[in-house]
Amino acid sequence: MRSNRLFVVAAALLLLSCDTLLFRAGQDYFPLVPGSEWRYAAGTDTVILSVDTEPAVAAGRSCTRLLRDFAPEYWVKGSSEVLRLFTRTEVLPQGEDTIEHRFGLVYQLPFVEGTVWQETFRDTVVLLGTDTIFFSHSFSGRVAAIEDVAVPAGNYSDCYRLELSEEVVCRDTSRRQWTEWLAPGIGVVKRRVGATEELLASYRRGP
Repeated sequence: MRSNRLFVVAAALLLLSCDTLLFRAGQDYFPLVPGSEWRYAAGTDTVILSVDTEPAVAAGRSCTRLLRDFAPEYWVKGSSEVLRLFTRTEVLPQGEDTIEHRFGLVYQLPFVEGTVWQETFRDTVVLLGTDTIFFSHSFSGRVAAIEDVAVPAGNYSDCYRLELSEEVVCRDTSRRQWTEWLAPGIGVVKRRVGATEELLASYRRGP
């Protein structure tokens, strides 16, 4: 009898786990619905993100324009990845030159706990004469955990905690690391960069 009860409990837990996995797999963790708006509390400041209602084209690709405090960002979302337009301009002896203008990987989909990804873009910039600058831009991410998150906008379950890092090498090296929590149907509900946090205060989905 005891073994039968244990089997029933194990089967129920397995079904519950499968249901949870299917739920997450069917959710959009980075919705880009035109007209949507997110407001984040960042200390005493408010960060506003909104999705433009008009279609956009950047770097030769159809994309979605996301406004972060009214500054444009350009994103492309597919079934297996989310890309962002990265642009970098350097002042060189011959004048200003754009050395990076491309859509690069930010999120690899679907999110699965433990998954890691990385992408590196490299180029060589020729200065006046024969001098060169070696440029590289690396972006990496990891799905670190699945957690519940409480922010001013509410409590969210089944959030993926992502650990992200970026490195740019051009004359010198700059690195940054941050953590994001993404909730199903909402997107980023919390972002932490060092000691600074952005916490979702409100979300309005577009029509």
